[in-house]
Amino acid sequence: MALNLEQAKRILEAGVQEAVKMQIRISVAVVDGHGDLIAFARMDGARTLTVNVAQGKALASSMFGLPSGELAARASSPIYQAMIVQSGGRIAFGQGAVPILDGTTVLGACGVSGATSEEDEVVAKIAIGKADVDQA
Repeated sequence: MALNLEQAKRILEAGVQEAVKMQIRISVAVVDGHGDLIAFARMDGARTLTVNVAQGKALASSMFGLPSGELAARASSPIYQAMIVQSGGRIAFGQGAVPILDGTTVLGACGVSGATSEEDEVVAKIAIGKADVDQA
């Protein structure tokens, strides 16, 4: 099963709705199992830098099939630094993204940026849950 556009749009909607409830302004990225962008939303008032960070967190989570926060401690290692360089700086090993799983198969990930790292991750988890898509 592959993550489709309809599912990705539901994740975006749920993420934005949760951010409104939390009174935060965010960007939300949904990527497929290869880390390629399927859908994206930047709320009015969200900082411009949140665009790349949300996508980078989602890419990291999708690549490793783990919440991006679990990868943050590894980010300073030479291997992870090499990955960042090889990706052209696209990968972000910071908390705020969670993988979308079908059993052990990584379908993609949802990455969020704009609030605290903890709030970003909460929004990502809730967005996937409300969109009726399996999550880690």
